[in-house]
Order: sequence, then C-alpha cells, then structure tokens
Amino acid sequence: MEPFQIFDNLYYVGIDWVSACVLETTDGLILIDSLYGKWINPMLANIAKLGLDPADIKYVLVTHGHFDHHGGAERDPATLRHKGGDDPGGLGTG
Repeated sequence: MEPFQIFDNLYYVGIDWVSACVLETTDGLILIDSLYGKWINPMLANIAKLGLDPADIKYVLVTHGHFDHHGGAERDPATLRHKGGDDPGGLGTG
C-alpha cells in the first residue's frame, strides 16, 4: 500500500492490514505504531517516499499491546513512549 496524507501533517505509512502513521512536527517525526518483523522496512520506505527521513523519528507512540503495532519499536527501545496506563500486552511505559 502506498503512503498517503491523511490531513495536514499526518500521513499513513502502514501496510494494507496494519496501520502506522507518522506525524511531522518542527521537532521531528512521531511514529504512531511501528508494525513488526518484515513489515518494518516497508514502513520506513513509505516514510521516505513521502520525502521524510526515518532518521528524524523522535518518538514512537504505541496505541495498544498487539505485536503487529509495537514490534518495530523494539528495534530502538530508547525511543518507545507507550500511550496509556496498564496494558495487557505487557509493554509498560517508557
């Protein structure tokens, strides 16, 4: 699935069956959900297709604890900022 602008500075960068979005800010990018496994690199490629640099990702927000939404955040745990309190997915907070 090709990336697209949702509105203003929010873009869809996921695949056809799992969502991931990137929010462009003046301080860098905020990735909302991070896919997993073999889908991480296509997601990063989608960010680049928009003319954005994946190296500019400052935070990763995970909407919930399902592996297909947080697996990519495990690539760089220092950037993980978990949205929410107790999560049965076991992510905890960053």
